[in-house]
Amino acid sequence: MISRHPHNNISKIAIVCCSLIATTAHANYISRDRIAFNVDEQANMILRSHGYSAGGIPTQFQAEYDGCKQQARKELDTMLSQSWRIFTDEDEIKRVVETKLTTFIATLNTLVFVHEIDDKVTQKINNFLSTHGYTQSSVPKDSLQIFYAKKYSIIQQLHERMTRDNRCYVRSSEVDQLVTTAYAEFIASLNSPSPIVDWLCDVATNWNKPSAPQTPPTVGATYFTASQIESAVMTNACQTLRAQGIDPNNVPARAVSDYSEHIQKSIKRAQKFAAATWDKKIAKCQIETIVQEELKPVIDKITLRSEQCAICQDGYKQGQSIGYLGCGHLFHDDCIHTSLAYKQQCPLCRASATFVAKKEVVK
Repeated sequence: MISRHPHNNISKIAIVCCSLIATTAHANYISRDRIAFNVDEQANMILRSHGYSAGGIPTQFQAEYDGCKQQARKELDTMLSQSWRIFTDEDEIKRVVETKLTTFIATLNTLVFVHEIDDKVTQKINNFLSTHGYTQSSVPKDSLQIFYAKKYSIIQQLHERMTRDNRCYVRSSEVDQLVTTAYAEFIASLNSPSPIVDWLCDVATNWNKPSAPQTPPTVGATYFTASQIESAVMTNACQTLRAQGIDPNNVPARAVSDYSEHIQKSIKRAQKFAAATWDKKIAKCQIETIVQEELKPVIDKITLRSEQCAICQDGYKQGQSIGYLGCGHLFHDDCIHTSLAYKQQCPLCRASATFVAKKEVVK
């Protein structure tokens, strides 16, 4: 505002002129009308420096990201007004934007995106085992099947949560909670005596008491009791997958939910079969039959025999490369690269996508 006192007017005009001369001498000066564009540009650069991209931000966090940029623009505008300037520079814009995005980036760092879930769950499990004096290699062989069953169950629950809430991520705290709950019980079972020891202790305690005849558990027998069915099914499921050239410890994320579901169905079928027999047992060959029947659709899904690319409508053939987007959908690698060059979004769910998150070769 121009003052009625001429001396004040002259001093204010002098300040503006000095500011104009100083800023125009700077090689990277930016006028007020260009601040909005440069804030967006700096924000995108800061995101990329932390391994993110503006197009890859989940929809649920887009409003927060836009709000941070709006706050940066307002603060810069206020700074220019208070200092009687009409120009700023890149360093000042970068400093303000970094300050506004600090909390937002910290929030992004707590998220686990769909293509990161397998690795994050494995990392959390290894950390949990380490705090209790175990490593994966030190887990007894007869407990490995239960170990992997719990891992796949955790991954399945995380994928179900994402589907239910229509999101492409989970929070790191969710992974921590599920791992702690599942593997606290697992660690407790490792620290408890074996079934043979339990049986011997029980016999010694009730030595002089009349009771029904007792027999020790049959380990590795042709027939399995109800308590042995779960372990037998898991062992046979791993053997079935290996026979098809599939690593049971590295089931693709897109098939984990189905794998876990059909394992549980196999266990229930075997338990129901055993309960109907006179000796409450089931033969190994009968478990093999049940598992093979239940896992057939899972194997077809892992090997992509029953799938087809939604872009070219052609099936997936052995040796072909397929690409996954952040939302979890997959296509022929060539097809999805062509599609993303035309429009940066998933052809199926329309989620924003700027790059192929993961690749896989059809077996």
